[in-house]
Amino acid sequence: MSNQVTGRLVYIGQPQEIPSKNGGNPFVKREFLLDATTHDPYTGERSQYENILPLEVSGDKCAELDQFLVGDVITVSFAL
Repeated sequence: MSNQVTGRLVYIGQPQEIPSKNGGNPFVKREFLLDATTHDPYTGERSQYENILPLEVSGDKCAELDQFLVGDVITVSFAL
């Protein structure tokens, strides 16, 4: 079962390679920050409680972040 969250991209990190302990292919990950702070549906005011989510992708998904820019609103599917 996967969950979804929609928010504005605040930061997109560079891919990071983590060497394999047994000499195999390195593990690649990439971090990004998503601002999922809610807004009041009637006034449009931003909530006083920020909701900045640190997320990361790994492997082939790292390259998918290249199609987005900081400030873009995206929906992310994830599993806990």
